[in-house]
Amino acid sequence: MTDRFRDWLFLIAIALLQAPMASGQESALNGKVTDANDKALAAAHVYGSPGKCCPVKRDSAETNPVGEFHLDRAGQVIHIWKEGFASQTLVVKQGISQMHVVLKVSNNLNVPKCMNPMKGYRQIGNRVAFAVPERGVKILGGKWDVDYVRYLIKPRGSSSFLELWFGPYAISLEPNDEQFIESSDFEQRDVALVSLGIAGQDSSGHFANGNRWRHIAFVGTGGAIYKDAAPREAAIFDQIIDSACFIPFDGDPH
Repeated sequence: MTDRFRDWLFLIAIALLQAPMASGQESALNGKVTDANDKALAAAHVYGSPGKCCPVKRDSAETNPVGEFHLDRAGQVIHIWKEGFASQTLVVKQGISQMHVVLKVSNNLNVPKCMNPMKGYRQIGNRVAFAVPERGVKILGGKWDVDYVRYLIKPRGSSSFLELWFGPYAISLEPNDEQFIESSDFEQRDVALVSLGIAGQDSSGHFANGNRWRHIAFVGTGGAIYKDAAPREAAIFDQIIDSACFIPFDGDPH
Protein backbone atom coordinates (compact mmCIF):
# COMPACT_ATOMS: atom_id res chain seq x y z
CA MET A 1 0.00 0.00 0.00
CA THR A 2 1.30 3.44 -0.91
CA ASP A 3 1.98 6.24 1.58
CA ARG A 4 -0.55 8.35 -0.31
CA PHE A 5 -3.29 5.80 0.26
CA ARG A 6 -2.33 5.48 3.93
CA ASP A 7 -2.55 9.27 4.32
CA TRP A 8 -5.98 9.15 2.69
CA LEU A 9 -7.07 6.58 5.27
CA PHE A 10 -5.79 8.88 8.02
CA LEU A 11 -7.88 11.79 6.74
CA ILE A 12 -10.93 9.55 6.41
CA ALA A 13 -10.40 8.33 9.99
CA ILE A 14 -10.43 11.88 11.36
CA ALA A 15 -13.49 12.78 9.29
CA LEU A 16 -15.44 9.74 10.51
CA LEU A 17 -14.61 10.02 14.22
CA GLN A 18 -17.43 12.17 15.51
CA ALA A 19 -17.52 11.25 19.23
CA PRO A 20 -17.88 14.02 21.82
CA MET A 21 -14.78 15.16 23.72
CA ALA A 22 -13.99 12.80 26.57
CA SER A 23 -13.80 14.57 29.90
CA GLY A 24 -10.47 14.79 31.69
CA GLN A 25 -7.05 15.54 30.18
CA GLU A 26 -7.24 18.63 27.93
CA SER A 27 -3.78 20.09 28.54
CA ALA A 28 -0.74 19.95 26.26
CA LEU A 29 0.98 16.62 25.70
CA ASN A 30 4.55 15.99 24.50
CA GLY A 31 5.66 12.55 23.48
CA LYS A 32 8.10 10.37 21.61
CA VAL A 33 7.30 7.39 19.40
CA THR A 34 9.79 4.52 18.99
CA ASP A 35 9.83 0.90 17.91
CA ALA A 36 10.53 -2.03 20.26
CA ASN A 37 14.29 -1.45 19.83
CA ASP A 38 13.95 2.17 20.97
CA LYS A 39 14.53 3.47 17.43
CA ALA A 40 12.78 6.82 16.87
CA LEU A 41 9.90 6.67 14.39
CA ALA A 42 9.44 9.74 12.21
CA ALA A 43 6.23 10.57 10.30
CA ALA A 44 3.97 8.67 12.70
CA HIS A 45 0.47 10.18 12.83
CA VAL A 46 -0.84 11.18 16.28
CA TYR A 47 -4.28 12.59 17.00
CA GLY A 48 -6.27 13.25 20.16
CA SER A 49 -9.89 13.33 21.31
CA PRO A 50 -12.35 15.37 19.23
CA GLY A 51 -12.93 18.94 20.31
CA LYS A 52 -16.25 20.50 21.21
CA CYS A 53 -18.88 20.92 18.51
CA CYS A 54 -19.20 22.60 16.13
CA PRO A 55 -17.46 21.77 13.89
CA VAL A 56 -15.76 18.77 15.49
CA LYS A 57 -11.99 19.16 15.39
CA ARG A 58 -9.09 16.97 16.53
CA ASP A 59 -5.65 18.11 17.55
CA SER A 60 -3.24 16.13 15.38
CA ALA A 61 0.49 15.98 14.73
CA GLU A 62 3.18 14.06 12.90
CA THR A 63 6.34 12.95 14.66
CA ASN A 64 9.54 14.77 13.68
CA PRO A 65 12.80 13.05 12.58
CA VAL A 66 13.61 12.11 16.19
CA GLY A 67 10.13 10.71 16.84
CA GLU A 68 8.79 13.61 18.91
CA PHE A 69 5.29 15.11 18.78
CA HIS A 70 3.28 17.83 20.53
CA LEU A 71 -0.49 18.20 20.97
CA ASP A 72 -1.90 21.41 22.44
CA ARG A 73 -5.11 19.71 23.60
CA ALA A 74 -4.72 15.97 23.51
CA GLY A 75 -7.95 15.03 25.28
CA GLN A 76 -8.18 11.83 27.30
CA VAL A 77 -7.46 9.43 24.42
CA ILE A 78 -4.78 9.57 21.74
CA HIS A 79 -4.35 7.43 18.65
CA ILE A 80 -1.04 6.67 16.91
CA TRP A 81 -0.32 4.82 13.70
CA LYS A 82 2.43 4.43 11.17
CA GLU A 83 2.67 2.20 8.13
CA GLY A 84 4.18 -1.18 8.99
CA PHE A 85 3.20 -0.92 12.67
CA ALA A 86 0.09 -1.82 14.61
CA SER A 87 -2.21 1.11 15.36
CA GLN A 88 -2.22 2.03 19.02
CA THR A 89 -4.70 3.86 21.25
CA LEU A 90 -3.74 5.13 24.69
CA VAL A 91 -5.78 6.58 27.54
CA VAL A 92 -3.98 9.63 28.94
CA LYS A 93 -4.25 9.86 32.71
CA GLN A 94 -5.05 13.20 34.30
CA GLY A 95 -1.95 15.35 34.80
CA ILE A 96 0.27 13.45 32.34
CA SER A 97 2.26 15.83 30.10
CA GLN A 98 4.99 13.50 28.77
CA MET A 99 4.58 10.13 27.08
CA HIS A 100 6.78 7.49 25.44
CA VAL A 101 4.89 5.35 22.93
CA VAL A 102 6.31 2.05 21.66
CA LEU A 103 4.76 0.76 18.44
CA LYS A 104 4.72 -2.95 17.66
CA VAL A 105 5.01 -4.56 14.24
CA SER A 106 1.66 -4.95 12.48
CA ASN A 107 -0.44 -8.02 13.19
CA ASN A 108 -3.13 -7.65 10.56
CA LEU A 109 -6.47 -9.39 10.37
CA ASN A 110 -6.40 -10.69 6.79
CA VAL A 111 -9.82 -10.83 5.16
CA PRO A 112 -10.14 -13.29 2.22
CA LYS A 113 -12.31 -13.10 -0.87
CA CYS A 114 -15.84 -14.41 -0.39
CA MET A 115 -16.79 -17.97 -1.28
CA ASN A 116 -20.23 -19.54 -1.13
CA PRO A 117 -21.28 -19.74 2.54
CA MET A 118 -21.45 -23.10 4.26
CA LYS A 119 -24.81 -24.83 4.55
CA GLY A 120 -26.84 -23.33 7.40
CA TYR A 121 -25.26 -19.88 7.07
CA ARG A 122 -26.50 -16.71 5.39
CA GLN A 123 -24.00 -14.32 3.82
CA ILE A 124 -24.94 -10.72 4.66
CA GLY A 125 -23.25 -7.73 3.03
CA ASN A 126 -22.14 -6.40 -0.32
CA ARG A 127 -18.49 -5.26 -0.67
CA VAL A 128 -17.73 -6.83 2.73
CA ALA A 129 -19.90 -9.69 3.99
CA PHE A 130 -20.32 -11.83 7.09
CA ALA A 131 -21.55 -15.43 7.46
CA VAL A 132 -24.45 -15.50 9.95
CA PRO A 133 -25.88 -18.80 11.23
CA GLU A 134 -29.51 -19.33 10.25
CA ARG A 135 -30.28 -21.16 13.51
CA GLY A 136 -29.82 -20.04 17.09
CA VAL A 137 -30.03 -16.31 16.31
CA LYS A 138 -32.60 -13.80 15.10
CA ILE A 139 -31.69 -11.63 12.11
CA LEU A 140 -33.51 -8.31 12.32
CA GLY A 141 -33.46 -5.12 10.23
CA GLY A 142 -31.99 -5.05 6.76
CA LYS A 143 -33.96 -2.13 5.30
CA TRP A 144 -31.97 0.64 3.62
CA ASP A 145 -32.27 4.14 5.11
CA VAL A 146 -30.92 6.75 2.66
CA ASP A 147 -27.29 5.55 2.31
CA TYR A 148 -26.90 2.80 4.93
CA VAL A 149 -28.47 -0.43 6.14
CA ARG A 150 -28.25 -2.05 9.59
CA TYR A 151 -28.86 -5.64 10.69
CA LEU A 152 -29.23 -6.80 14.30
CA ILE A 153 -28.07 -10.32 15.15
CA LYS A 154 -29.58 -11.50 18.47
CA PRO A 155 -28.89 -14.92 20.02
CA ARG A 156 -32.18 -16.47 21.08
CA GLY A 157 -32.92 -15.89 24.74
CA SER A 158 -30.36 -13.07 25.02
CA SER A 159 -30.68 -9.29 25.15
CA SER A 160 -27.21 -8.79 23.61
CA PHE A 161 -26.92 -8.07 19.90
CA LEU A 162 -24.39 -7.65 17.12
CA GLU A 163 -24.87 -4.75 14.70
CA LEU A 164 -23.86 -5.18 11.05
CA TRP A 165 -23.64 -1.83 9.24
CA PHE A 166 -23.22 -1.31 5.50
CA GLY A 167 -22.87 1.94 3.57
CA PRO A 168 -20.15 4.48 2.68
CA TYR A 169 -20.56 6.45 5.94
CA ALA A 170 -22.31 3.83 8.05
CA ILE A 171 -19.71 3.35 10.77
CA SER A 172 -16.73 5.22 12.25
CA LEU A 173 -13.27 3.71 11.86
CA GLU A 174 -12.80 3.50 15.64
CA PRO A 175 -15.09 3.26 18.68
CA ASN A 176 -15.98 6.30 20.77
CA ASP A 177 -13.22 7.33 23.16
CA GLU A 178 -15.41 6.36 26.13
CA GLN A 179 -15.22 2.73 25.03
CA PHE A 180 -11.46 2.76 25.60
CA ILE A 181 -11.68 4.80 28.82
CA GLU A 182 -14.14 2.38 30.43
CA SER A 183 -12.20 -0.77 29.41
CA SER A 184 -9.94 -2.81 31.66
CA ASP A 185 -7.91 -3.79 28.59
CA PHE A 186 -8.14 -3.37 24.82
CA GLU A 187 -6.22 -4.01 21.61
CA GLN A 188 -6.26 -2.93 17.96
CA ARG A 189 -5.05 -4.25 14.63
CA ASP A 190 -5.34 -3.19 11.03
CA VAL A 191 -7.67 -5.05 8.70
CA ALA A 192 -6.26 -6.03 5.30
CA LEU A 193 -8.13 -7.31 2.27
CA VAL A 194 -6.08 -10.10 0.69
CA SER A 195 -4.23 -8.78 -2.41
CA LEU A 196 -5.61 -5.25 -1.85
CA GLY A 197 -3.99 -4.05 1.39
CA ILE A 198 -5.09 -2.14 4.51
CA ALA A 199 -8.79 -1.33 4.47
CA GLY A 200 -9.86 -0.74 8.07
CA GLN A 201 -9.36 -1.41 11.75
CA ASP A 202 -10.38 -4.03 14.32
CA SER A 203 -10.68 -2.84 17.94
CA SER A 204 -11.75 -4.96 20.92
CA GLY A 205 -11.56 -5.04 24.69
CA HIS A 206 -12.96 -6.15 28.04
CA PHE A 207 -14.75 -4.38 30.86
CA ALA A 208 -14.01 -4.99 34.53
CA ASN A 209 -17.00 -7.36 34.80
CA GLY A 210 -15.55 -9.65 32.11
CA ASN A 211 -17.93 -8.59 29.36
CA ARG A 212 -16.41 -7.91 25.96
CA TRP A 213 -16.82 -5.37 23.15
CA ARG A 214 -15.62 -5.25 19.56
CA HIS A 215 -15.70 -2.72 16.74
CA ILE A 216 -14.48 -3.64 13.25
CA ALA A 217 -14.78 -1.13 10.42
CA PHE A 218 -13.91 -1.08 6.73
CA VAL A 219 -13.35 2.38 5.21
CA GLY A 220 -16.23 3.42 2.98
CA THR A 221 -17.98 0.06 3.34
CA GLY A 222 -19.31 -0.73 6.81
CA GLY A 223 -18.49 -3.11 9.62
CA ALA A 224 -19.73 -4.76 12.81
CA ILE A 225 -20.16 -3.70 16.44
CA TYR A 226 -21.12 -5.21 19.76
CA LYS A 227 -20.73 -3.07 22.84
CA ASP A 228 -21.24 -5.12 26.01
CA ALA A 229 -21.59 -8.87 25.62
CA ALA A 230 -21.11 -11.72 28.10
CA PRO A 231 -18.53 -14.35 27.10
CA ARG A 232 -21.08 -16.76 25.56
CA GLU A 233 -22.65 -14.11 23.33
CA ALA A 234 -19.25 -12.57 22.53
CA ALA A 235 -18.04 -15.94 21.24
CA ILE A 236 -21.02 -16.10 18.84
CA PHE A 237 -20.47 -12.53 17.67
CA ASP A 238 -16.70 -13.05 17.22
CA GLN A 239 -17.34 -16.10 15.06
CA ILE A 240 -19.53 -13.98 12.78
CA ILE A 241 -17.03 -11.10 12.66
CA ASP A 242 -14.12 -13.46 11.99
CA SER A 243 -16.02 -14.88 9.00
CA ALA A 244 -15.65 -11.50 7.21
CA CYS A 245 -14.86 -11.73 3.52
CA PHE A 246 -14.90 -9.28 0.62
CA ILE A 247 -16.55 -9.43 -2.79
CA PRO A 248 -14.05 -8.23 -5.44
CA PHE A 249 -14.85 -5.54 -7.98
CA ASP A 250 -14.05 -6.25 -11.62
CA GLY A 251 -11.04 -3.92 -11.44
CA ASP A 252 -9.50 -5.45 -8.30
CA PRO A 253 -6.09 -7.17 -8.67
CA HIS A 254 -6.11 -10.95 -8.48
